[in-house]
Amino acid sequence: MRRSLIVGVLVVVVLLEGAARLLAPHIPGQLVWDTQFTQDKADQIAAADLVDVVYVGSSVVNAGIDPGLVSANSRFDSGYNAAIPSTTPSTWKIWMRDLVFPDLCPSVVVIGISVRDYNDGNVGIPFDLRSYLPSAGRLELYGQFTSASLEQQIGRYSAFVRIRSRLRQPEKVARFLMLGRVPGWPATVLTPDGRYTGWDDNEFVDPSPEGIEQLTTKVFVNFSVGGPEDLAVRAIIEDAQALGGRVVIVRMPTMNELIAPLLPSGQDDLDKFERQVEKLGEDYDLPVIVYPDMDDNATLFGDLYHMNLAGTTEFSTRLGSDLDRLVWPSDGARCGTRPPAPELAVLP
Repeated sequence: MRRSLIVGVLVVVVLLEGAARLLAPHIPGQLVWDTQFTQDKADQIAAADLVDVVYVGSSVVNAGIDPGLVSANSRFDSGYNAAIPSTTPSTWKIWMRDLVFPDLCPSVVVIGISVRDYNDGNVGIPFDLRSYLPSAGRLELYGQFTSASLEQQIGRYSAFVRIRSRLRQPEKVARFLMLGRVPGWPATVLTPDGRYTGWDDNEFVDPSPEGIEQLTTKVFVNFSVGGPEDLAVRAIIEDAQALGGRVVIVRMPTMNELIAPLLPSGQDDLDKFERQVEKLGEDYDLPVIVYPDMDDNATLFGDLYHMNLAGTTEFSTRLGSDLDRLVWPSDGARCGTRPPAPELAVLP
């Protein structure tokens, strides 16, 4: 009796694992990093070879720079889009130290800056750090295991463990398999070199009242530049240079004429941002690439600052040519070393 029970249990386990392995490639697994974007990129970076160029920034860079197109128009053979959506330089700095510098060892770092990213008063900044800093996937890098990171270890071998939280919602599994999306279930749509393709098919539409409210009350509220976010970009520059790498600053194209009225001081704030980007280049003697003729061209954008496929294609092609002209790869670039302990800032 006991033997038949054990055999029955084993059969059930094998069947569940087999079914999970069939489903796992088609539905998102349990998160151990703070977002699906961070998790997918951490997985890609872990499996990647060293690259010549990395691109860092927010979703504006993640959607807007195609590493393959840049490489096709420059001397650089390889690149990876390491940008993380819904983040600002405060997070980029730590992400670069955690994974990008140690694992990809870039000889060139391209920092793409948008007015959306640079506001020290952005009320969302503490929240993206609060979720990123203590995420289980990140802590595991530093040998600090949690129950979630233990599940991740087991999940490397067991598809059932990896997706079991999804299997508790069979109706959502069925919907995701049919439609490819379910509210609350992430689908990042990343290329192998890290670019997000979700904006490719978008045509520009005027922002909704809800979108305008989000920008004016959170992203652009208390607009100020030259403080902590600027210091975070400077830290990335100095980290890259300390490792022997080259750095390029890129001011990302935006729909400036529509953004300016949403800033507290209008065009004056936009001008402050532009001057601060220029000052970064001057202070570190870096190339600053700007394509003002791409600003305010609605055919190139999906919204106020995310470029669609037409914009990404034009921008990446031009960027490749300019990188080829302005920057030589650094033969002396070295891999970074992770800090001895993770940065766990105390946030307000």
